[in-house]
Amino acid sequence: MGEQRVTISASRARTGGRPTRAESARRLEHLLDVAAKSFLSHGYGATTIEAVARGSGIAKKTIYRRFGDKAALFGAVLRRLFDRWFDVLGEVAVEDDALPGTLRAYARHVLAGAVNQEGLMLSAMIQAEARAFPHLAQGYYENGPARIQAMLARFLAEQHAAGRVRIEDPDVAAEQFLHLAIGGIHRRAMLGIGPTPDQDALDRRADFAVRVFLDGCRAIADDDRR
Repeated sequence: MGEQRVTISASRARTGGRPTRAESARRLEHLLDVAAKSFLSHGYGATTIEAVARGSGIAKKTIYRRFGDKAALFGAVLRRLFDRWFDVLGEVAVEDDALPGTLRAYARHVLAGAVNQEGLMLSAMIQAEARAFPHLAQGYYENGPARIQAMLARFLAEQHAAGRVRIEDPDVAAEQFLHLAIGGIHRRAMLGIGPTPDQDALDRRADFAVRVFLDGCRAIADDDRR
């Protein structure tokens, strides 16, 4: 992203010439910040390239040249939001006896994301406008929930291969674990029902989800041995 050249209409301290790669990257980040704020505050339908151009100080023709249209700009905003989330989560390094601890850390992270205000605003916007703009829901799912589930499924498949847990379908298991961890809390937060859980409540929820999930996996393994 840093190598993309983004020309802006605002004045620069440099006189003449193209902006440096660092300047281009910084201005692109500023553009995406402004676009994200507009999409989340006003919705996809009400956000225009013109408004983003005014708010960012970047020429409208430059935004069109860089992204092509509003859908591509929104896609870039989505990817950046989720990339930041995944950068924090990272690829989990697993030790031989770290299965419960790894799942607990994963559950705590997705729970924090489930009640994060930015994430809630994004989910609400997608649900409100998905019927009019079907590509929004597809992009949201592919960049977020599908990536989250795929990462967890890979981890569970590795644990199954190592003999640490009995999971015949890692994809289904990952989906079930995520629902167990965040389902009710995320729905209530989306509806604005009740106070936002504090960190202790989220940690207890994560611990419970891991315990129930692993107990279920052990019960399946015990049945298979009979």
